[in-house]
Amino acid sequence: MELERSPRWGRIVCRIEWWMANAARAVVVALPERLSRFAGRALAGASRLVIGKRRRVAREQAEAALGPQGRAVARACLGQLGEMVVEICRIPRDFNASNWRARIDIEGEENLRAAEAKGSGVIAIGSHLGNWMVGCAATCYLGRKVTWLVRPLENPLIQKKLVEVLSISGQKSVEKWGGLRESVEALRRNEILVVVADQDARKEGIFVPFFGRPASTIRMPAILSRRTGAPLMVFSCVRTPSGRFRLRFEPPFQVGEGDAGVEEATARFTAETERTIRTAPEQWLWIHRRWKTKPPPAPGTAVG
Repeated sequence: MELERSPRWGRIVCRIEWWMANAARAVVVALPERLSRFAGRALAGASRLVIGKRRRVAREQAEAALGPQGRAVARACLGQLGEMVVEICRIPRDFNASNWRARIDIEGEENLRAAEAKGSGVIAIGSHLGNWMVGCAATCYLGRKVTWLVRPLENPLIQKKLVEVLSISGQKSVEKWGGLRESVEALRRNEILVVVADQDARKEGIFVPFFGRPASTIRMPAILSRRTGAPLMVFSCVRTPSGRFRLRFEPPFQVGEGDAGVEEATARFTAETERTIRTAPEQWLWIHRRWKTKPPPAPGTAVG
């Protein structure tokens, strides 16, 4: 595998990061689950010392979206992020084919069956809420074939290990860039194509409401749905107070004709994603600058 960073020092940094990450993974897998989760939260808490800018982004965005409670939600989301990393490392141990039923509750499986009934595949819209990767693993254990459309990590060595861990549950991954053909082929096989669609899509996105503000949102899921006939379906996988996960599949829907249909479908899955986030806002990735890209000025509006 080629390393993306350059020049030589970039390759060295990638390998150092890999060694550190692999050592940390070995530790959290060896520890008892409760202690490993505590370690994940503690490490995430310590990271506040070095990601001050991201902390401010989380606080500002959460307060703008949720009001006064946003400050507490922003503080809590870092600890949840630490737990998520630990959970991913422990998928082969804690969320495997023999024990996952004891850890995950399923809601809306009838919606998943309805989406599959057409035989055109399913485009499942996920978000950085709870642990979507655990949700994908559980979907595989339900007997489905899942292909995850992924934006690869900057460090290819860590990315390769992540793919290996996820593949244990049967998940496959396709890189977003250049993965259109493989995505279409997966849908033709009536598989589930997972797209995480809650991050800023920059100038290539379409602006739809998200927590009351226009947010640049990826339009690819709706375009792909219209071209292939695969229905769209939002799913979420959040931690519950009991210590279990709740994996929920929302009702599927089709995309209408033309650009208006794409915009309507994008707005709908974004609104449904917002509703799922509101059920457990502290478990969403508030440190990402979701509203970074601003909509263009309205026609006739003076600029400058």
